[in-house]
Amino acid sequence: MKASDVMIRFLEDRELKYSLENGNVLFKYELVNYVMINNSNDDLLQLVMLFYDVTPENHLQALKAVNEINQTKALVKLTVVDDSIWVNCEDIVDDNYNPDKIEKMLDLMEGSVKAFYNCME
Repeated sequence: MKASDVMIRFLEDRELKYSLENGNVLFKYELVNYVMINNSNDDLLQLVMLFYDVTPENHLQALKAVNEINQTKALVKLTVVDDSIWVNCEDIVDDNYNPDKIEKMLDLMEGSVKAFYNCME
């Protein structure tokens, strides 16, 4: 089973709206925008959320916070891309993959974002 099929099943089971763009699945979950990135590897489920703007004034503090979160949180990683911070969570799907795991991934991402903002205070 393809990761995009699993993601779409998760969204449809919860009656959540989504769109497809260049093979990516774009959706909103609990008022937050996410993207399931289409990779060349069909069984890689990669969820991404852009959540923070990096400026020259907050750049060093943001890098320190990203580093701390990446050291203390499991299964998620934060990445500075240009002038933004992304949170990312990945899993490998197979024919027996339980789409309910996606909800846990989204919760882990949300927790990492909250931890990041706590580090920025």
